[in-house]
Amino acid sequence: MPREGVLKALDKAISSSKKRSQEAVYLLSELTDVPEVVERIGQWLNDPDLQWRSWLIQTGENAGLKQYAPSFNVIIENDPDPFCRDAAIHAAGTLRVAENLPALLHLAKDVDYDQTWRLAWAMKDYATEYCRVHLKRWFEDSGQDKQARVIAAWGLGKLGDKQAVTYLIRMLDDPDRRGENFFAQG
Repeated sequence: MPREGVLKALDKAISSSKKRSQEAVYLLSELTDVPEVVERIGQWLNDPDLQWRSWLIQTGENAGLKQYAPSFNVIIENDPDPFCRDAAIHAAGTLRVAENLPALLHLAKDVDYDQTWRLAWAMKDYATEYCRVHLKRWFEDSGQDKQARVIAAWGLGKLGDKQAVTYLIRMLDDPDRRGENFFAQG
């Protein structure tokens, strides 16, 4: 696809159509080598449409757009939509930009945050000494769901924690649980 004038053509094609605007994210995700497109993605990260914003966060993550770390911090700390926050947390973990770690560490102190496994996943990706205290807390908390504990152990294992590695080895033999209306993978 030609790069020159692509945003002008895209804007013309979108016009005032909300449906076309939503579909444009797929084109933009393939054009992250165009500086104007990357700039537009950054502008649209503030869009009030929750679904659109979540797609752009994921596009930034998948394209490795580390320059949006400050925008991801704002979303992690203030976004009213839980899915957008979770997407930004995941993006921060994937991109591992140092600028995002303080926002994640701050959120980890919030005992009311109910998506521990998502935050544990991002901290597992960073696996720094700053993350250890939170990963350790989640790993040692038998009240945490198994998924969060395994992810926390994975992060601790990356930091050389022998107890966490032993737990992970033991979890390799964890049986699946099945019921009439559920399946929980071991």
